[in-house]
Amino acid sequence: MYAYIITSAFVLWLVLSNYLSWRRNLALAKSSGLTVISAPFYMGSMTWLILSLFVVPIARKLPNSWTEAWIDTIEPNWPFQSRFAPFARYGGMFFVASPGGIYMAAADAEGISQMCARRNDFQKPLEVYEIINIFGKTLISTEGSTWREHRKVIAPAFSEENHALVWKESLLQAQGMVDSWGVKGGNSADDMTVHNMQPEASSLSLHVISRAGFGIPLFWPGQSSDVSNKGGLAHFSSAEAPKAHNMPFKAAIDVVPNNIIWLAALSPSVLKNLPFRKPRQVYDAFVDCGLYFRELLEQKKLDASSGLAAGDSEELMASFVRGGAVEKIAVQDGKTGEEVLRQRLTDDEMIGNIFLMIFAGYETTANTIHHAMICLAINRAAQKQLQKDLDELLGGRAARDTDYTRDFDRLHGSMVGAVIHETLRLLSPVMLIPKCVRSTQQHLHINGRDVVIPNGTFIHINVIGTHRNPNSWPHSRSRRTGHPNDLDDFVPERWLLDHPYHTGRSHQGAADNEGDRGGVEFKDTSRLFSPPRGAFVPFSDGHRSCPGRRFALAEVTAVLATIFQRYTVELAVDEWASDAEVAQMTNGEKAALHAKAVDKAYWQVDTGLEAILTMKFKPGRQIPVRFVRRGKERFCAG
Repeated sequence: MYAYIITSAFVLWLVLSNYLSWRRNLALAKSSGLTVISAPFYMGSMTWLILSLFVVPIARKLPNSWTEAWIDTIEPNWPFQSRFAPFARYGGMFFVASPGGIYMAAADAEGISQMCARRNDFQKPLEVYEIINIFGKTLISTEGSTWREHRKVIAPAFSEENHALVWKESLLQAQGMVDSWGVKGGNSADDMTVHNMQPEASSLSLHVISRAGFGIPLFWPGQSSDVSNKGGLAHFSSAEAPKAHNMPFKAAIDVVPNNIIWLAALSPSVLKNLPFRKPRQVYDAFVDCGLYFRELLEQKKLDASSGLAAGDSEELMASFVRGGAVEKIAVQDGKTGEEVLRQRLTDDEMIGNIFLMIFAGYETTANTIHHAMICLAINRAAQKQLQKDLDELLGGRAARDTDYTRDFDRLHGSMVGAVIHETLRLLSPVMLIPKCVRSTQQHLHINGRDVVIPNGTFIHINVIGTHRNPNSWPHSRSRRTGHPNDLDDFVPERWLLDHPYHTGRSHQGAADNEGDRGGVEFKDTSRLFSPPRGAFVPFSDGHRSCPGRRFALAEVTAVLATIFQRYTVELAVDEWASDAEVAQMTNGEKAALHAKAVDKAYWQVDTGLEAILTMKFKPGRQIPVRFVRRGKERFCAG
């Protein structure tokens, strides 16, 4: 009897406390003056990421009238599934009030610009970034004076000298990737089918960050792997596991970022003892990465202290180690009060940031390269314009002979840059940028009125929705779907101000250079459209924007120049017709076949992408492509 009474009292208390919390949060959210949705679940909780896997499928089976207002705003993948639709319905910024807290979704450039500019008022919720701290605190998982110390060390490492090395290495690695395709079974140097572009792009970006970031060369199958000049780091380039390691460096740093959820959910000791192959592999890779990173740090400290890094100072790691570990700063000892010298960052913080550079430096860039290839395979007209611009700007020079200082800005100001920007707009590697209001309510000035953001609000800058807001972007009716705007379509022409696309089009954004292109400055880009500040945020914005954005853009530009100067990418149609059958088709039959491949590719993009930390295709949902020598295309532009 007593157990029944206690249980009943507890349930009653739970219901009542949740009801009162919901009423309080609802009232606070309504004080903002923005639209407020009531929901039973709180999107700002990390626990919800796991619970949603079970709760959402059940909620979708409930009567539509019960869930219609909130169901499309609580799934972890809702930004890409719903895109701009919730903002078209509720406004560019709206609240979701629940018993667990107050959540705000933002896709309004004016509000986003203000939040990103006021980093002390709209802070990072550091608990969200604990998942990155598996080796130590990092630039993106700190705030205040600690963040400033990290920024002082990391930002100068992304220098123009380093970007020139990125350019050179990207040209080399793109060619190595193409050469490796040509020797695979069934391929030739003129005709290469790639069944899954994602691991290829990942390897390419990993090779670039490894060499340009850390001075470690990695190789494609069949490439020469002479590393006799790498001294204490020669074993990092080995295809075999070195002594005291379970796997090669390349394998270890490929496994950890792709399985970081395991490490966030379970401690290493738990992973080690689980009787399954996958968690054990993740554990071994985690341990190996820690060993590799410590060996790398110690070797770079030794090089920097002895002056051996001077001849290779463009390498990102050289500057990073000098600023963070070799050059000392004076601090007051907490116990004695005396002034002592110490590293600006601890060894664990240095290692944490090494992991961050790898994770952010190759995962997001690889996704952009992969997505650009898919978009260009679908949109042959844009691809032809890109190739035409490459021919004109390179003037007969091979891409391998280009120079970062001379060619990067010029190429980026052409259709090459338009393709990259449109890929980042449409399929941004990051779907959500979290912010929060910690201690005091904040005010934003939106559309001429004051908006109150209550204390305790968890905010998601919805990158997918922001990049589709018709108030910020030139647009016209979709040729593909007939929708009133084409902001769900890949239309790189929208970035070229001198293109006929802009003639008579609806255009409510900034059409001059007073806007923003992701926080990156370029020369020779007067042709490119500049969205209003806060409208284009693939690298975030303001003081907390990604310091490696120019690194990434240089890499993608060099890769596209290398490949599309000589090749055309097409959607593979092997699923429906053999090469012999395609050769016998009329132009009309080829067009119909290509349209079928395009329809399936769009379906894969619309339903096959997901975001855990970055947006990529789900396993098994790849789009096969074919690279053919220019002039030997099988399908017409379309």
